[in-house]
Amino acid sequence: MSWSTITIIALLSATILCRAASLQVVDINGRRSDVARRSTNGVDVTVFTPAQFTFYDVGLGACGQRNVASDFVVALNIAQYGPKVSSPDCFKSITLSWGGKTTIATIVDECPSCPDLGLDLSQGLFEFFAPLSAGLLSDGEWWFND
Repeated sequence: MSWSTITIIALLSATILCRAASLQVVDINGRRSDVARRSTNGVDVTVFTPAQFTFYDVGLGACGQRNVASDFVVALNIAQYGPKVSSPDCFKSITLSWGGKTTIATIVDECPSCPDLGLDLSQGLFEFFAPLSAGLLSDGEWWFND
């Protein structure tokens, strides 16, 4: 095999590996979202970005637990929550990041009005990132902790 053939194969392999590290998802409405693979403490995680964060009045969530506004909890978009009464993602721990701030929250509800990758945050959690008057936080990111 010639050096040029080996070089071409090596470049193609590197390109394929780089593309596999960042996948692009197209939802049924034709919107594109990046779902990136990131290594955290030697463990690969899927990072959902760009995510839209809004807030809602918590109470009895779809996962069957009652919460208060100060709890760091979220409602998961319906595309990821799924059609079940109680999602397999109920009570999973996630990490959220926006505007240089990062924190941990728990999935306790579903959000039928959230876009794909989007989350509805408790008021206390939203205020960790920005005042409620902001209403909407764009370009956030989040990932499952387990």
